[in-house]
Amino acid sequence: MVTARPDRVIRALARRTARRHRRRVLLSALAPVEPSERAALRHFFLPERPGPQTALQALGEPRDMCLVDRWPEPRAVVVVAPGDLVIAGYPEALRSTSLRALVFRGKIEAPPSFGSVLQQAYPDLRPWPRIVGTLQGGPTAPLPAGITVRRLGADDGKLADTIHPHARWLWKHYSGPEEMAASGLTWAAIADEKCASLALPMTRGDRYEDLCVFTDPAFRGMGLSPACVAKVIEDVKSRGRVPSWSTSVHHRASLRVAQKTGFQKDREDFVYITGPNSASSLPPREGPIPPAGRGHETTRPHANSD
Repeated sequence: MVTARPDRVIRALARRTARRHRRRVLLSALAPVEPSERAALRHFFLPERPGPQTALQALGEPRDMCLVDRWPEPRAVVVVAPGDLVIAGYPEALRSTSLRALVFRGKIEAPPSFGSVLQQAYPDLRPWPRIVGTLQGGPTAPLPAGITVRRLGADDGKLADTIHPHARWLWKHYSGPEEMAASGLTWAAIADEKCASLALPMTRGDRYEDLCVFTDPAFRGMGLSPACVAKVIEDVKSRGRVPSWSTSVHHRASLRVAQKTGFQKDREDFVYITGPNSASSLPPREGPIPPAGRGHETTRPHANSD
């Protein structure tokens, strides 16, 4: 039996994703930027602040797509990542038809000044209030008795895939659970050879790494989320970066995990949502789209489930 080499599988998946992106871009007036040239776009997403670092991470990820209104000297940037759209620059440089052609459904990070063009592109657009926190104190989560909490490695792909099916969003930035486990960034709580909880950085920037966690409903209330998150926090700090935590203002379980592991509120803001989103428990429409000039520039939310 011939076994496929992991590097070849990853490259094939990258090509397949790139082709899917290109089909969308052909219908849009936006111009794609090759990975080798994306460093010129970094200033659109700096300085960093606590929260998801979707755009900065995508600039170095060939499987994600970076689009601009013109090249060179772009005035607006659109980053297309799995389930996320990040927009920066000048709203007048973007046309709603160009955004509509991307046929995007998911979370949209954009300053409030883009609210009008986004509403024209996506009539079902709605805001999603959230809380972003940074680590202020040391984590205190105890190791649950009878459960092993350890780092996943290259041989743990099948183990990671034993997590509850609702947790598959955890490896949205990877080709699958195998690549996620092989990254060395994921910690798991293991019970009876089954993955009961997973925690890892969802996005990574130069200064901040935004964390996420999911615990199987059958194992909740046992402290597994805080135990796994505490290990990821130690990793992030060892890399000289600051952990952050982003979640819905309505997600009580996620807020409890954040409190138990030492996170304190940095700010409240919102991101945009368009289309159905089954990856996280999003509340219904919270109200009208805030007008331009109000609120903060925003970053991407993700589900943190205890």
